[in-house]
Amino acid sequence: MSIADYISVIPLAIYYGLFYLFLTNPYNNFTELFLMIYMLVCDIIVKILKQFPYPKSLHYITNRPKGASNTDYLSRNGLAGNVGGLPSGHMTSITIFSVYIIYYFLNQTKNKNIYYIIFINIILILLMAWSRHYKKCHNIFQIICGIIFGFIMGIIFIYIINYLKKNKENRI
Repeated sequence: MSIADYISVIPLAIYYGLFYLFLTNPYNNFTELFLMIYMLVCDIIVKILKQFPYPKSLHYITNRPKGASNTDYLSRNGLAGNVGGLPSGHMTSITIFSVYIIYYFLNQTKNKNIYYIIFINIILILLMAWSRHYKKCHNIFQIICGIIFGFIMGIIFIYIINYLKKNKENRI
């Protein structure tokens, strides 16, 4: 396995980490469970988008690059063939997670390391982008679309969480 394969497993580690945090304290870590489920739902949406019948004139953008292989989380699928890769699911998941983490730490009044948190999350996104391109799983356009889709879905998640928290406070 290459370093790019290890980087590609990061979304799985995030899913398991979020679930573990929830299990350790279910009453206080509900957001972590909700984030994990939300990211999984977004992953399903990405799979649906990849199966969308794009016009043949766009296949050079929408289909995976020639030679794409081992494109799943565990790098075990072999050749991907001439299938859709728009948007990148790995990029979507990593970006949703990073957007939420940055938001979370921005709202911590005691946190003085916000620039470090932002830097680490940008590096995480860039490493995943490099990994997906290096492994020929996605072209640059698919990677950028995954980042944009992940950013939008991350912002929507933040709005949902804030709405739920506000309603919870109003009921008390």
